[in-house]
Amino acid sequence: MKKILLAMFIPALLSLFAGSAFADYLNMNPVSDAGGDYFLYSGYDLVLDGSGSADPNEGQGDYITSYAWDIDGDGLYDDYFGEVVTIPYAEWSTYWAEIPGTTHIVSLVVTDSNGARSLNADTTATFVPGSPPSTTPIPGAIWLLGTGVLGLFGLRRKLRD
Repeated sequence: MKKILLAMFIPALLSLFAGSAFADYLNMNPVSDAGGDYFLYSGYDLVLDGSGSADPNEGQGDYITSYAWDIDGDGLYDDYFGEVVTIPYAEWSTYWAEIPGTTHIVSLVVTDSNGARSLNADTTATFVPGSPPSTTPIPGAIWLLGTGVLGLFGLRRKLRD
């Protein structure tokens, strides 16, 4: 019986403290997501994307206010700032050697509007020789689909004869 009464009164008691200093203790830390894994290509910029980060208190009006990146591995989140950042080739190549298969740690920390800070989220950036893979353009994909369909009609016709 005591447990039922406590379960009924705790939410009411907490609502009394909403907007007070006690409410700060209810603020949960945001969760950072550094995206990735990333691939580094000689001569190409690196785009880091932290847009997967979230604040569990968004429903109460809390939101992420800053994104801080550490790419040089010193543990200080002072290298780049922003949800999505582009690191020019000329800059990332000064931090990391262009040795095929070499993997580097990229870390992100986010802070919310109440000052709560996430634990760091790590991902990797691996150097790959050559150019980034290209995607098949839409007209090329349509051409491939069309030739496949025509080939099936030809096979069906040949089997009927």
